[in-house]
Parts: sequence; C-alpha cells; structure tokens
Amino acid sequence: MKITRYIAVLISFGVCLCILGIGLIIGGSLSFKKCEKESGKNASTGDGQSKTQRGRCDQSKEAERVKLNETIENVMHIYYSLYPNEIIWHPYAEDDDLKYFRPYNCSPVALKHRTDTAAQLYEQVREERMKVNESELKPQELKSLIQLLHFLKTDFGKPYGENYYSGDWMMGPSRFCAEAICRIGHDLNYHFNTKWWSWQPKTYDDIMYIMEQLQGYKPLIEQYISNIKYGIKAGMVRSKEQCEAGYYSFVDRFQQVSLLGKEGILKEAFVESLLSKEYYKKVPQNYTEEWKINFGESIIDSINSTLVEFVGTPLSELVNFLKNDYRSYCVPSNISSGLASLPLKFIYINEIQTQTQTTQKLPFGEKLNGSRSYEKILYYFTTSEDLTPDKIHELGKQKLKTLYAEAIKAAENETGKSGQDAVDSFKYILNNQSSYFNDAPFPANESNEVAFEKCTSLSQAKIYCPKRHEAFQKWSTFVRETLSLLEPKTIDMFHFTGQKRTTPNCPLQVVPNFIPKTGSQSFRGSGYSCNSPCIYRLPFFMDNLGPKYNAYSVAGHEGRPGHHTQIQGYAENFYLNACSSWIDTVTYYPLFSEGWALYAENPLLGLETDVYKNNPLQKYGMLKWQIWRAIRLIVDTGLHYKGMTRKEALNYHADFAWDTTDKATKDVTRYQSNPGQATAYMIGQLEIWSLRNLAEQKLKEAGKKFSEKDFHFQILSQGNGPTEYLRIHVNKYIHCVVKELGNCETLATGFSQHFSERFLDRSKKMYPVLKNEDLREHFD
Repeated sequence: MKITRYIAVLISFGVCLCILGIGLIIGGSLSFKKCEKESGKNASTGDGQSKTQRGRCDQSKEAERVKLNETIENVMHIYYSLYPNEIIWHPYAEDDDLKYFRPYNCSPVALKHRTDTAAQLYEQVREERMKVNESELKPQELKSLIQLLHFLKTDFGKPYGENYYSGDWMMGPSRFCAEAICRIGHDLNYHFNTKWWSWQPKTYDDIMYIMEQLQGYKPLIEQYISNIKYGIKAGMVRSKEQCEAGYYSFVDRFQQVSLLGKEGILKEAFVESLLSKEYYKKVPQNYTEEWKINFGESIIDSINSTLVEFVGTPLSELVNFLKNDYRSYCVPSNISSGLASLPLKFIYINEIQTQTQTTQKLPFGEKLNGSRSYEKILYYFTTSEDLTPDKIHELGKQKLKTLYAEAIKAAENETGKSGQDAVDSFKYILNNQSSYFNDAPFPANESNEVAFEKCTSLSQAKIYCPKRHEAFQKWSTFVRETLSLLEPKTIDMFHFTGQKRTTPNCPLQVVPNFIPKTGSQSFRGSGYSCNSPCIYRLPFFMDNLGPKYNAYSVAGHEGRPGHHTQIQGYAENFYLNACSSWIDTVTYYPLFSEGWALYAENPLLGLETDVYKNNPLQKYGMLKWQIWRAIRLIVDTGLHYKGMTRKEALNYHADFAWDTTDKATKDVTRYQSNPGQATAYMIGQLEIWSLRNLAEQKLKEAGKKFSEKDFHFQILSQGNGPTEYLRIHVNKYIHCVVKELGNCETLATGFSQHFSERFLDRSKKMYPVLKNEDLREHFD
C-alpha cells in the first residue's frame, strides 16, 4: 500500500498548527482495513492474517465501535509527519514513500509544535477513553490504549530533549546520549542502506534527493549548537561532570570524526552504503554520465564531498564546541547538581560567576522551572501520576533504613565484631585490592585522555592498555563462569518448552564498554532473529575492574533471570506470535524492564536459590545493590526536585553503600545527567513483587495452587507496558484461575492485530530488528 500522497501532504505543511485536522483527514483516507486488505495479498488467508493468527487477532466489537485502530493510526501518521527522519519505520512505507525522509528538526519552533501537538492529542485520546467499555476490549487492545496515552503525555515517548517547556533540549548531550542529535548516524545508516530496506536510487532525481538530504544536516547541527548557546543565556547549563560525560558519550557515536576531523565522516560505519558503488547500481549509465558532465565528478565523489562539507564539517565543529567552548560555561556541582537548581541566575565562565544575568526564559517568553521539568520527565519512568517526587523520596528512605540494618548484620557476621567496629573492618575487606580483577592500580597512561582515544577495541587495548586488557580478560572469564553457574538455578522459575516458554536460546557474549565515563554494566538484546549474540558489556575504564563480590547479583540482572530472560525471551517467544500494535514498536518502559531485572536479583536469585549459601560476600554484594537502588530513589529526586548537591549524593553512597569508588562518582554523574531513569529500578521491582504477592494471596484464599512459572509467563508474555496495564492484566489472570474459566494462557495471546502481515514479513528480513526496546542499553 503506497502512502506517498499522504506523507507528501503532511510534510508539506511542516510545523503547521492544523496538524490535528490533517490527522483526521489521514485517518479517513488511510483506514486500517484498507491497508490490511492491500497488504494481505500475499498472506495465506488473503485478508492480511495468517491462519495461526486468524480469529484470535480479530478486533473486538468494542474496539471496532470506538474505532481504536483508527485512533492509533491517526496518531501514527501524525507522528511520522512530525518526525520524517523516522519515516523508514512507518509500517506501511515502501519504495518511494521512503523519499519523504528529512533530517530531524531541532529548532525551538519545531520543538514547541511537537510538544503542543502531543498535548492536544493526549487530551483528545483521554476524552475518547472515557467512552470505552474497557472490559470488552481484548488484552492487547487495552494495553495499546494505555500505551497510547502514556506515549502522548510523554511527548511521543521521548523523555529527553523533546519537551519544549522543560528546557533540557538546550543543555547538550546527556550521559546516555539519548537526545535526537545522537541518532544522526542511526538515521543515515537505516535510511540509506539496502541491507535493511528495498529503496535504492534509480534516477538522476534520486541522486539529487540524497544530496539534498545530506545537505540538510549542516543546518540541523548548527541549530543544535545555537540551542546550547541559547541555553547558556537562559541559565540551562549542566554541571562540569555532566558536560564531560555527555561529551564522551557523544564522541563514542562519532569516533572517526572525533579522531580525524571532518574527513573522518568517510570512515564512519553508518555511511558505508552511501559510499558503495553497489548502492547506485540501479542508476542507468546515461544518468551517471550526465552527472559527471554537470558536476565534473562521479556520483560517489559528489557524495563524498557532500558528506564532508555538510555532515563531517559541522559534526567536527560540534565535537570541538562540546569539548572546548561549552565546557567553559559548565558550572561546578556546588552551583548546580541537577534540574532543581536550574535555571541559573548568572552565567559562569570557567567556574566563576560573571555579572551577566540569564534570561531564565524560553525563546517564546515562557518561564523556566527545573523542578517542574523534572516532574514531567519523572512520569515517563514511573508511568504513574500518583508517584510524586516527595513520595518516591520517602519510599527510598524507608527502604534504605530496612536494608541498611541488614548490611550492619552482614558486617557483624563476617567480622565477628559489632557496631562501627564491624563496619570499619568490613569496609577494609571490601576495598582490598584482592576484591578486584587487577592486582594493582592501573598506570596513569592507561587512564588518561590518550588512552581513551587509543583503547577503543580489544585489539587496540592489548597494545596501548595492556594492564587493563589483562584484567578485563580475568573479569570477563569470571562473568562467563558466573552466567553458567546461575542459569541452572532458574529452571524451576520458568517454562523452558511448549506454548508457555518464556526463556531465550540466543547466547550472551561478554564485551568491553570503552566509553570512559561509564560505570555501569549493561545488556543489549539481539532481536528475534538472533543473527548475532546478545551483548553483556563491562565498563573498561574503571579505576579498578570489578568488584568480584557483586558479580552474581549483576550477572543475574543483566543475564538470566534478568534482562536476557525478559528482553530476549520476549523477542524470541512472543514478538512475532503476538498480534502487536504499532505503538509497541515506539514505546519503552524502563519501570518494567529495569524493575524485572532487579526483581530477578531479589527475590528470584536472592531468596529462591541457594546461590548465596556459604558465600556471604556475594550475598552482601546482592544486598549492596538493593541498597544502591534505594539510594537512587533518594538521590534522583533530591538532585532534581529538592535541591540536593552532588556532594550530598556522594555522601549517601559513602555512608550507606560504603562506596567511595569511581563507580559511585560515575553513577551520580549519570543520575545528574539523565533525570528520572534511576527511579525505575526499585519502583518496578516493588510493583512486580507486589503483584506476585497479590496473586499468591488471592489464589491461596480461593484454594488454588499458585504457579510461579505461570505467573512469570503472564508477566513476560506482555512485553514492556505501563504499570496500569500490568495491574489490570494480573488481576484478570487471578480472576481466570480462581473462577476456573479455562485456558488462562489465552489472556497472554488473545491480542488484536494492528500490524500488517506484509510489515511483519518485511521486518523478518531485518537485523538488528525494529525500532523497539530490544536494542536499548539496559544498565545495572
């Protein structure tokens, strides 16, 4: 089904304020049924559904009555009109439709328009929800509706750098580099790459189109620099630690440009297809000759020079701007440690206050308020309006009090002493060099900026960072052994075979993370095709590699039964079998994914296995990470809502986690840089744990047997979702078992279809896979 005329109309309006009206026109012109009929011509049933999906994938009568799919599609078309840089992910786009790609627009006008459009759509959908009889919807239909509302309320599911009113879009890249500017390479790689998609240039005009789009990156990058400069004048500036972390995360995305300057763009992997003769093989010879006559060079040479001038040059200028100019305006953490202290009242240069006052206003005159900005960002991660910053802060303190008492007992048991004497002696054990995988501190020449530039792969590290390379090999070996130890411990927790299987087959590979300011281990899934292993990343540039005593807990978090089980298991077992909605591919819920991984640490490994039997140090390592997540609740809300300083945040880690290492300093920088994310872990863990306890209690009261495997099947089969939906689903599962309504696993699979069969067929050819949460980093 072609969408050319629809996308053309949308993009021609640019940032027109009548986008809601356009969306309604689109919804009428491009109905789901029409697309399904067209796209289903190759399907086995001829109606867009496979035989296995037919029936269970039909819409409910209630969804048809309220036109739920049409509502989702209306939002979908509006979304791609606002983000034409993502047009390649439009479910119905093909061939020349993809030519409506445009580089991302980060101008204040565009940001404000997108923010206001999301807010208007949210109110519209919220009113429509009030007319729905939700009990008559199928599970995935209800999930899609709840997801859609969260998606719109969080600025199209983008917590950082998108909401005009928050002002964080003018603060430069964050530690996670989650902002759109960091996706330049991603956009180019996916759009101009026939490995993923079928479009290739065929005409002279097609080559001109490519040139025009590449030329559009220069004004984009220049606008991004202008935004940061405006942020300096408005008082929206990061601390020096945040600026440094953001810089290194940014250059990690553009390593060749950062090392070689503007010409480095030609060596970046994301332009490989553009520089390949194979990419232009469909262009007739007469067009290539005409091009050479008109421009005096070949098509490839023109692409080369355009990339250097319009992408490489501005990117190199941005790298230098972030490294030098912007850093001079970044403030000490005693001036600002988070959003709570922004906007600043004065401009600072080289950490010294000037007499120049800031505007403290957005470009269109609105007042800035960092604490209010945090509240909006926080909702993305909690998915609950009830969880205010104050409530989360107090929850953290309550959990910390209980957990710290357990830590004191662990210290006393290990040392045979009591009180502070036990703590001091235990700290000595924990901080001893033998707790790490390097026998001695690393030499300075393996820990400075030269090392950061040279040691960007294991082969390079073996030459330029040999001590770190040696210690990393020991660490990665220990982690692999730990993963092998833990996997058998999870056998009684999950279904490994049959229709209720939740576990993955894709292997997990341990690799280094060379970003200098990274202090966390992380996981990345492989997608359902498993064309390459899943990735477990260990930070390479820590002061010391390890420690050994928390390896079990972190491996459980990143591997099994944590992220590897949840994320890769869903991709392999449920993603293609579920009749998913488009909204699934553009939403992500850290509360669920990180909450599950912490739930995997405890209670699954901590209370339900014997892995810590006769291993008190590893057991303390698990307890320390529970304490760490409680501290995150206090510190995140403290930095961005209550005015806590970086020093106070570090004191929490020193006083309660007994940690003064660079793990603590890097993590606090992470919390400063990416507000809200750190709260997802413990809130999500407690939510899943609470739902499990509820299920056990209700089934016991009804005289029914609780099955942990079945409960985990119900939870994991749903994929990522907001808290509200998870609660509804678990209660339906409880009701099904108690009332003996039959095959309760159908709750997990009776979804309504909103993906065309053709789109699923097309997506099977891709690797890594769709733009969904499987490809995100998941941290400890």
